[in-house]
Amino acid sequence: MKHFRFRTSCISLLLALAMLAASLCACAVPGEPTASQTDPSNTAVTSADASENNAETTPSCSLPELDYGGDEIVILSRYREGWTAGEIAVESILHEPVNDAVYERNKIVEDRLNIKIRSVEINCEGAVEIVEKMMTSVGGGSHEYDLVAAACYTVVDNSLTGNLRDLRKSA
Repeated sequence: MKHFRFRTSCISLLLALAMLAASLCACAVPGEPTASQTDPSNTAVTSADASENNAETTPSCSLPELDYGGDEIVILSRYREGWTAGEIAVESILHEPVNDAVYERNKIVEDRLNIKIRSVEINCEGAVEIVEKMMTSVGGGSHEYDLVAAACYTVVDNSLTGNLRDLRKSA
């Protein structure tokens, strides 16, 4: 019985020390620099990390040098709140990562190609409505939309029947 009690006490002591060590590691005086912040040998790593992070956040542009003379490009897409909202175009920067990335992407494309992107979002449950809207426009001879952003499975038939154009083959 004594051996069991001694063993339990040792385990309890080890657990208490582990918890104390974890809490001491987490303690720091706010505003006081840590050793890694004051050590000059760490600045090269910090500079490399900073330039690497900057490279990740600076978008690269592989678009060709084209000028569309300020044309408006109309993109038809589906809108579902919380699902597809704002995936083509957004109004402004809201300090939300996805929203701001979409805004920045569009700004780069608009500036590079001298265009204005306008998104037409149709509020619908399924993806088929987008294809139907596109087919009505194409069938009527209208050039209402320049691009259609729809689910792949809904446009396969239309691409095989010639209702869609491969932009890589257009000049």
